[in-house]
Amino acid sequence: MSSRLTGDETALWKAAARVLDANWTGTATAASPGLYPHQWSWDSAFIGMGLARHRRDRAEAELCSLFRGQWADGMLPHIVFNATLDRHAFFPGPELWCSERQPDAPRGVHTSGL
Repeated sequence: MSSRLTGDETALWKAAARVLDANWTGTATAASPGLYPHQWSWDSAFIGMGLARHRRDRAEAELCSLFRGQWADGMLPHIVFNATLDRHAFFPGPELWCSERQPDAPRGVHTSGL
């Protein structure tokens, strides 16, 4: 298998890079801004792989942003909420999870409890 891209693959890669750029929030990438506006650990792992070939600086920022939400007990949460978004941008939001009440939750970062 060749590491070179064919014409069709190059066009696909360029389209994927445009989506990654368009969905960049400044600290992470929204997998689907209208449906999933926050940072999901599953998505961020795959997004990081794509960004590593496109924008290594953003790949690093993506994963650092995700690990900001890591709990003291080692748990990496399913969702790291974007504090700049309307609190009604997604349900269930941080007000339902109330992670700030948990002793192992990170301070200053709202996350899910999963």
